[in-house]
Amino acid sequence: MKEEQTCRVTLEHFQLISLKDYRFSFNFKEACKKDVLTYCKHVKTKAEVVSCLSQLVLEDVTSDKEPSQSRVSENCRRQLRVELFQREENIRLDPDLDTACHKDQQNFCSNVSPGEGRVLECLKNHRGQLSRGCHVAIFRREKLEMQDNAMDYTLITACKSALHKFCADRPRSQALTCLAEYRLEPSLDDRCRSVVQRRLVEQNSDYRLNPRLQKSCRLDIAKFCSNIVLDKDSKDTELEGKVIQCLKVQFVRRQLTKSCEPVVMGIIREVARDYQLDPVLARACSSEIQNPCKDEHDMEECLKARFQNRDIKNPECKKEVARLIHEGKADVQADPILHKACLTDIKHYCHGLSAGHGNILSCLLTGLESDTVVLTDECRTLLSKRVEMFEYAAQVAPVESIRDVVQQIANSPSRNYFLVVAMGALGVIFLGGLFCGRVTKRVPISMKNR
Repeated sequence: MKEEQTCRVTLEHFQLISLKDYRFSFNFKEACKKDVLTYCKHVKTKAEVVSCLSQLVLEDVTSDKEPSQSRVSENCRRQLRVELFQREENIRLDPDLDTACHKDQQNFCSNVSPGEGRVLECLKNHRGQLSRGCHVAIFRREKLEMQDNAMDYTLITACKSALHKFCADRPRSQALTCLAEYRLEPSLDDRCRSVVQRRLVEQNSDYRLNPRLQKSCRLDIAKFCSNIVLDKDSKDTELEGKVIQCLKVQFVRRQLTKSCEPVVMGIIREVARDYQLDPVLARACSSEIQNPCKDEHDMEECLKARFQNRDIKNPECKKEVARLIHEGKADVQADPILHKACLTDIKHYCHGLSAGHGNILSCLLTGLESDTVVLTDECRTLLSKRVEMFEYAAQVAPVESIRDVVQQIANSPSRNYFLVVAMGALGVIFLGGLFCGRVTKRVPISMKNR
């Protein structure tokens, strides 16, 4: 044990010395010499070189450049990944982050021993309490980690066996995406599951921490959410899920592009299983979550039940729960309880219908009204209760556009009634025109041309 500690101290000493001059690290110097002379010749220390090169890589990735178009060469990127991974393990190897978070380390992590990525993880866990400078530095680090998970020391080490078991054929740069697919597997290590959960919560706090969403929804974000993105106060820190929420609203309205829609649908389905992945909901309904629903296994179902019973008094929380309900109408898989109860009926009566756009729910509602379709008792009972919930949600979060009105009617169990009323109104207008003649007085052409 003593020898291991001595080895660790010696290695750390070597790493700290090499920070003063990047040429002290032979492999790094050889791989990145040309890149440093081209793009980072103004910097002096190795830490500054690593920061300069990593910023270039991040900018190239987020601007959708192909790897072949990257300004930093492939060999240098490979060696840079090694340096960044080492930096993740010990905060002292990143002087900028260490300095920016010096007081925060004293305030929140004084009892945390350095190494193994523990200090960095501690700072992340106190994100909401960090000083502005430290918060900005941590967010910058998270953007790098999310673009390439191979740099995330805690994730890679905590999930080493899981990556070998479930993600052997996937690149380490996409480790989180793969692990998220298996996070409910009983055989997954508890520590790994905990880290994956924390990373997913981080990712849903800002669209810039979700590379796939950022790439697939670039046009949609520019079109619908530009006012949020251009907020200068949030430029260097998380947008607290506001952009993702903006995209969810457009998903319900069927406004998203084909590349963006499935990504947002996937996020909505994940949130339906875990409310912590929805920072806007978690913040708005914190009092409900911490008190009436704290012992409930299914938090969202508890919130929906209290919403339907008119027990939620906080208007912001009511609005967010209503949004959840609208999302469940658009995609029945975003309502796991209803989806499970009606799965047999969906397979029997609604097979072949595409997910989203309220298609499955419309099919089920048609079956609920039909005399020839016999839904299972469990599905019929829950669907009837959901109809009442839909009607109340429409009052809490009323429609905002003609498209919303049309969609609301299409998904309403009373849509046939609305159709009859609309046709009747048009019929009255038509008959009135036949029997009453012109409303305006006939005028000779010669008078019109005067």
